[in-house]
Amino acid sequence: MRTPDAKGNAVPFSIEFVKADRKRKTAGELVRMENVIQSGIRPSTKATRHKERLKEIVTGKKNPNHYEHSTINLYNPVTQKITKVHTRLVTKLNEQPVIY
Repeated sequence: MRTPDAKGNAVPFSIEFVKADRKRKTAGELVRMENVIQSGIRPSTKATRHKERLKEIVTGKKNPNHYEHSTINLYNPVTQKITKVHTRLVTKLNEQPVIY
């Protein structure tokens, strides 16, 4: 998912996950996405998190804290939409079952 190909481009993959929404109290729908890429990959250290937090305060924009919330953003080039997925809800990755 994170490793680029020889040219430095993101490698597309397929993923299957279960939808869940605590606010609406809905869950259980199985979603399958083909040829998606992970978006927004960047290194995170304590210093960069501190700088980002200061930037949030000034600009009003929030940091998604993907590591803390166990989420990833997936970009679908066909629909040009970004979907947030909780990693614990992933059931298959490239046709392989995910076991925790």
